[in-house]
Amino acid sequence: MLHHTYPDIKSHLEKINRYSDLAASKLIRNGKQYNLLVSLLLGIIKFIRMYILKLGFLDGTTGLILCINSAFGVYLKYIKTWRRVI
Repeated sequence: MLHHTYPDIKSHLEKINRYSDLAASKLIRNGKQYNLLVSLLLGIIKFIRMYILKLGFLDGTTGLILCINSAFGVYLKYIKTWRRVI
């Protein structure tokens, strides 16, 4: 069974932006604070977790792109919280 959650990169990035806005809003409401370094590290950790630990590399180029985009989403969520940009 094929399941295409993201029909193209544009839709994936739009979803990442929308969800990072929602998550950052929640973190800000809860009084959470992050900085640039933490934002970068959490993005890198997300990439390592998805690409290596969850074997995303087995999906080839598609897996790499999904892992990079997901890591960027995590970074974006925390950077938006840091800069209070929503």
